[in-house]
Amino acid sequence: MTWEGRSCNRYGSGFMIFSGDGGTLELDASGNHRAYDLHDKRIDESTAKGRGDMKHLMNFVSAILNDQSLNLNVEITEGHKSTWLYQLGNTAQCIGRNLHCDLQTRRVLRDPEAMALWNREYDPFWEPRV
Repeated sequence: MTWEGRSCNRYGSGFMIFSGDGGTLELDASGNHRAYDLHDKRIDESTAKGRGDMKHLMNFVSAILNDQSLNLNVEITEGHKSTWLYQLGNTAQCIGRNLHCDLQTRRVLRDPEAMALWNREYDPFWEPRV
């Protein structure tokens, strides 16, 4: 999978473009998406009904505080997948090149500089413990 962040591209008004072995996914700034097969035929699209970032954030915090993960608006694995795409986009933009990824492990392939951006140093108080 590769990522491009361009305001102008061959698909039109896409905000972000993700290309993979099976086709391309175009996202615009409003949250709409269009999917294309390998021959650039549009095979799927959706219109966002408002991004609702604050509603999702409040739902997530409420589920944690009340220990009610089943009340999440989106199952956590699905939320991870969509967030992962944006993290890849930010990483690609930061290093200035396309990324190649393993879709099973969610790791960037053959790019130590990009992988170095996947971790951070935490203050000991905030360090995640799993």
